[in-house]
Amino acid sequence: MFSRLTLTQRFMLVITIAVLIVATAAFWWDMKLQQEYALKELKEKARVIALQLVATRQFIAANQDRINSDSQGHFEFKGLNPAAVGKGVGDIFSRLTRYRFKQTRLEVRNPDNAPDDYEKKALLRFKAEPDLEEIWGIDIVGGEKVFRYLIPLYYEEPCMACHGKPAGEKDISGNLKEGHEAGELAGAISITTPMSYVEEGLRRTFYSHLFFFAALVVWLLFLLNWFMNRLVSSPLRRLMVMASRVGKGEWGALVDETKMAGEIRELARQLNSMAAQLKELYAKLEVKVEERTRQLKEANRQLRAQQQQLKELNRELREANRVKSEFMANISHELRTPLTAILAFTEMLLDGAAGRITEEQKEYLQDIAESGQQLLKMIDDLLRLSKIEAGKMELNRSLIEVYHLVEGAVRTVKPLAERKGLVIHTKVEEGLPSLFADREKLGQVLLNLLSNAVKFTPAGGYIEVRAGLTKDGRAFSFAVKDTGIGIAPEDQKIIFEKFRQVDGSPSRSYGGSGLGLALAKHLVELHGGELTVESEPGKGSTFTFVIPAQLSEGEVS
Repeated sequence: MFSRLTLTQRFMLVITIAVLIVATAAFWWDMKLQQEYALKELKEKARVIALQLVATRQFIAANQDRINSDSQGHFEFKGLNPAAVGKGVGDIFSRLTRYRFKQTRLEVRNPDNAPDDYEKKALLRFKAEPDLEEIWGIDIVGGEKVFRYLIPLYYEEPCMACHGKPAGEKDISGNLKEGHEAGELAGAISITTPMSYVEEGLRRTFYSHLFFFAALVVWLLFLLNWFMNRLVSSPLRRLMVMASRVGKGEWGALVDETKMAGEIRELARQLNSMAAQLKELYAKLEVKVEERTRQLKEANRQLRAQQQQLKELNRELREANRVKSEFMANISHELRTPLTAILAFTEMLLDGAAGRITEEQKEYLQDIAESGQQLLKMIDDLLRLSKIEAGKMELNRSLIEVYHLVEGAVRTVKPLAERKGLVIHTKVEEGLPSLFADREKLGQVLLNLLSNAVKFTPAGGYIEVRAGLTKDGRAFSFAVKDTGIGIAPEDQKIIFEKFRQVDGSPSRSYGGSGLGLALAKHLVELHGGELTVESEPGKGSTFTFVIPAQLSEGEVS
C-alpha cells in the first residue's frame, strides 16, 4: 500500500509521524518539567517559611535574658520561649495561608506537638543522618493529598537553659530538663500544604499546552505540505513530462546529451562537466595532501627537536639555580661569621674594653656598628631567601595571638618612627581566633613592611596597621598603610623581585638591599598566603597579605 502512494504522500506520511512523535515527546517532557517545577516551587516556599520560623526561634532564644528581665533587671519568665513563639507564629500563619505549621519532636512536652507517622519517620532519619538538611514528599492526610516538608532543629547553647543538664531539674518554665547537649537533634519544623490548588494549576496548564501543541502541529504540517508541493512535486511533474517526451524519441537517449534538448540537455552537460571537474580536483587534492603530510611530518620533527632542547635548557637552568642558591647560602654563612666578630669587637670598643675613646672615635665605631648591622641583616635575608629557593625553609607553626604579633612588630620600629615624627596606629579586630602559623616568620613580614613604611614616609606622616578576618572568615588579613612617596604602576610589578627598588639610581635617596619585600612575599607564600600592594605616587601605599585561617596542626594536615 505504501508503494502505491505518490512521493509527496509518502514524504508527508513520514513527516507527519515524525512530527507527532516529536510533539508528543515534547509535550510529555514539558508537562514533566511543569510538575517538577511546581514541586520545586512548593519545596522552596516551604523552605523559606521554615527558615523564617527557625530565625524567629533563634532570635527569641538569643534574647531570653532581655525578654525575661524588667526595667530594674529582675528576672521574670514571660512565657515567650522559642517553642511558644514558634507555635504562636505558626498558628497565625496557618490561618492566613494554606500552609500548616508544626513544631514536633520525639519527646514532646506539649501533646499538640506529638509527631504523626510521617513526621516520626522523618525525625528518626534526621537522628540517624545528622548531615540530612531536609525531607519532603507527598502524603495523604485525612483523605487529602498534601505536600510535606521538614527541616531539623538542633540544640544550641541558648537551649541548654531549658533542655540541658542536669536531667530532672526544673527549668525557668517549670518543666523538667531532659539532659540534652548542644548539637543533638531537638526536633523539626513540619510544614504541610494541600496539593489541590497545585493540581488544579497543572490541569489548566495541561489543557492550554495541549491546545498550543495541537495548533502548532497542524500549522507545521500545512506549511510542510505547501513547501513540498512548491519545491518538489511540481518540478518532478515537469521532469516526468520531459522524460515521457524523451521516451517517445523526441529528444533521444537520456544518457546521450547530444540527443537531449532544452534544460535537460543543459543539466546533463553540467553534470558531466561537474564529474570531470570533480575528478580533476580529486587528483589535485591527493597531491596536496601528500605535500601537506610531508610538511607536517617535518614540522613535527622540528618541534620534537625544539622540545628536547627546551627540556635540556630547563634542566640546566634548574641545576644552575640550585648551585646558585647553595653558593649564596654558603658564602652568606661564611660572611656572617667574621662580620659577627667585627660587630662584637666594635661593641667591646664602644664599651671601653680597650680603654677610653674620643667622641670622634666613638662616632666612627657607631658608624661601623650600624653599617655592620645593615650588612648582617642583608646577609640574613640572603640566607633566608636561599633556604626558600632551595626548598629547605621549614615553618615552626604554633598558635599566635594576632594582637601580640602586631604589637611586637610595631614596638620594634616605633623608636625610629618617633625620631622621624611619624604616627603609627594599630587596628586589630576584637575577638580574633588564634592564628596557627610561624610567629618568627610572620613577625619578619610585618617588620619588613613597617620598616619600608617608616623609611619611605616623610616626617610628620602617618602609618596604619590593620589586622582581622577576611569577609568569608577563611583567612587572616594584615595591612600596612602609609602616607609615603607611593609607587608608580609600572614599578608595582617589580618591587617583589630580589634586588629591585623603586629608585634604582646609584644616588638614590633611600638605602636598602631590595630584599625585604622579596623575602616577605616568599614567607607569606610559604604559609599558603598572598602579598599584594595598592599604591598611588605621592599619596602612599598599602601592602596587604592574607594567611589561611588554620587553627590547629590537625587542620593543617
